[in-house]
Amino acid sequence: MSVCDCCGAPRQKRVERGSLVAIDEPHTLFWRDQRVPLYASEAQVAYELVRYGQISIERVCLLAPLAEDGNDNSLAHVRISQIRAKLRRIGADVQIVSRRGYGWELVRTASMAVSAN
Repeated sequence: MSVCDCCGAPRQKRVERGSLVAIDEPHTLFWRDQRVPLYASEAQVAYELVRYGQISIERVCLLAPLAEDGNDNSLAHVRISQIRAKLRRIGADVQIVSRRGYGWELVRTASMAVSAN
């Protein structure tokens, strides 16, 4: 069993938020039983988004460093952009929206929320 990098608590193997399911070890993301084709570092970020519903810029840098120092905020934005594009490509009913001064939040799209009523 893996543990949280921040607090040392045991990590849940499977977390769900709406139609998204994220699995820890191996890092995998599913939308309505369809596997989302993510690289391992993208799947780690997606796991945190599904688990907590939000993620900070700093956390993305720690989970999926793309630069030598792991602190390049612009590269964190690139990582989120890649995940967004892959979710759009499969038609997922969620979006990753920016939260100014913090990072990103996972939300259902308005069109899907309206059609569910």
